[in-house]
This record gives sequence, structure tokens and C-alpha cells, in this order.
Amino acid sequence: MKFQFKNDLQMKYLKLLSLLLIGSFFFLTSCDPDNIDEKEVTINVDPKPENNLINALVTSPTGGLDLGCITINYTFEMVTENGNTVTIASIEDFEAAIMDTTDWVVDFVYPLTVTDDEGEESTVNDIDELGEAFASCIPDEGWGTDEFPAFLVDEEGCYSHVYPFDLTDLDDNTITVNNQEEFVDALASNGILFFVFPIQLEDEEGEIVDVADSEELFELLSSCYDGEPTECDSISWGGELVCYQIVFPVSFETEDGSIVTANNVDELTELFLEENLVGFVYPITLEDVDGEIHTANSEEELEELIEECFGFPAFDELTELLLATMHIECYEVSFPLNLTDADGNVMTVADEEALMEAIFSGYTVDAPFTVTDNAGNEHEINSVEDLVEVLEAC
Repeated sequence: MKFQFKNDLQMKYLKLLSLLLIGSFFFLTSCDPDNIDEKEVTINVDPKPENNLINALVTSPTGGLDLGCITINYTFEMVTENGNTVTIASIEDFEAAIMDTTDWVVDFVYPLTVTDDEGEESTVNDIDELGEAFASCIPDEGWGTDEFPAFLVDEEGCYSHVYPFDLTDLDDNTITVNNQEEFVDALASNGILFFVFPIQLEDEEGEIVDVADSEELFELLSSCYDGEPTECDSISWGGELVCYQIVFPVSFETEDGSIVTANNVDELTELFLEENLVGFVYPITLEDVDGEIHTANSEEELEELIEECFGFPAFDELTELLLATMHIECYEVSFPLNLTDADGNVMTVADEEALMEAIFSGYTVDAPFTVTDNAGNEHEINSVEDLVEVLEAC
């Protein structure tokens, strides 16, 4: 049985840099990547403000230079302030290039081959694509508080930023970003930044969504995942699992069958947003509000622990999926609905408020019932599979 007691299906997302920042002051160029020849390069340089992506590069023994969660693979070329090109095939080449005070590097020669933290190679064709890839990395720190570490959420394909909005750094300085270019520049210029709430996002239908706090943003981003519900979906902001707190370390199985482990809230949140987690690796340890420790050695034992949170049996799968997804703006439930409790008592509800109250009183939804998708099409729901089909079409 799968678990989900939040309003939105959960999901994934990014990584920020740490360790040594190696950089120097430099300027953007106006070179057109389409005019660059790999053997012979002629570039007219128009000095512009500092390109902080180069300052954010971190030397790495992995066969390239790290930029957040991506690696720029050797061998590549960089453009200098005087319009020359420098070949970068090693850490030593890069260090020499940025320490050259007479003809410093100001940009890359595109396209570049990059590798993400999953080992997948791709090509970036210009500085904008490189900036997007870097800014979309999910931060690997800063998740242990009520603040939400900033990254570019547009790459999730579910919501996009509405500008302007404010960010704050570790010293509580406020930075206002008016567009994506300024957002990327701010992230590259600082070790870590946090969103200042409230913020606004735009959904795929062009509707503006107000986001009041970190928990709401976490739930919205989690709802972008289009896979089937899993037992991990009950994890909420701050490492809570229904009425329990997760005791670390905790391990999960991912969609590709690999095992990943979180040793703290930072790692848990990063995994939750980045990976498609399909299940816990048992045993898992939980702490209740009284400080008592509980161990679940199987999905069945976890279900029993969750039942204790609510004082009634866990929902059947169809009711659980309906409860988990009816707020994600994918469909509307057609009322009235019939529900039945464990003793066979039948209740009819006429609106969402009454439905929620009935479910949390121990009633389960009777099939069939009808939902209407965003295109106005009605669907008769007789099973979990029917509702999943509606969700997949969103």
C-alpha cells in the first residue's frame, strides 16, 4: 500500500557548489557562438560586467571543472579579454588562465560538453544554457531550517518563476532579481541564497500561484512528479513522515533500482527533489512527538505505525490517491460522492470540505465516481488505474 497524506504528489530537483571557489574578475563578451570556428577563431570583444559563472567554477579530479551539479568536460577552450583563445585540458591550464593578469579569460568557446551528477552527457550551446543548467542544480545544503535554498525551478517543466522576487544570503542581506539572468548571476556570486516569501510561480496554464512559505513551495514542486504514488510520498517538509520525525540515516530505492542514503535533512530534501524515490529500504526508524523510537521492518509495519497517527485504519488505495491528488489542479471531483465506513455505514457528501471530514473520520470513497479534467472531459473512476490515467494526462 502506498502512503500520501499531503495535498500534492511529491517529486524531484538540484545541487549547489561547495569547497574551493577559484576565480578572478572578468568581463562578458559579445561573441556569437555560431561564428566560432574550432581551429581559427576571430572574436571582437566588447567588455561587459563580470561573468560570475567562471568565478563559480571549482577544480575537480573528475576530468573537468565543476559548476554546481554539472561538470564541464576537458578539453575545452576559453576566450580571453583580448580576444585570444586558451585551451583548457587540466586544472593547471585553468589556474594559469585565470591568474593571467594581462589577458584574463572572460568566457567559454561554445558549444561545451557537460556531464550531470547522474553521469549523463549533454551539450550547452551558449552562456544562457550554461547558466540555466547551473542555476537548476538543487542545493546540497541549507535545508535544515525553515528557509528554502534558492534554485531555478523552471527546469521542472511544471512551474516557472514570476519576476521580480527577493533572495537573502547568510548575512540576511536582500538581493532583488528582476529576470533569469540576474537570478543566475546572484546564485553564481554567492555560496547559498534563500527565497524570501511570499513568492509567485506561474503554472503550465499560465495561472499565477501564490506561495506563502517553504512548506508550500516544497509541496508544489513535489506535485510536479508525474509518476505513480509511492510510500515515500508521505514525507513532508523538514523530514516529517505523517506524525513522526525520520531518524537518520534512511535509505531509499530509486526508479532505476539503485539505493541512495540520506544522513540528514539536507541530504533527504535534496534526494527527494532530485531522485524518483519508489520506496524505503527497511528497516526505517521513526521518532514520535513524545520522543519514543519506533522501527518499521516492512511496508506492513510502516502502515501500522501510520494508522496509529490517525487512530483509524489506513485508507484504501483509491481513497488515498484521491486524497493525495485532488488539490493539484489536474482534475475536479464531481459531487455528490458516496462513502462507506468499516461498519458498512454509507454517507453522501456534497462538497470537498465534507469529503475531507468523512475520509478523516474513517470513510472510504465508493466507486464509481466522476472527475472532470482540465480540458472539460469527464472520466468515470472505477479503480486506482483509472485515476492514474487522468493524472498521467495532465
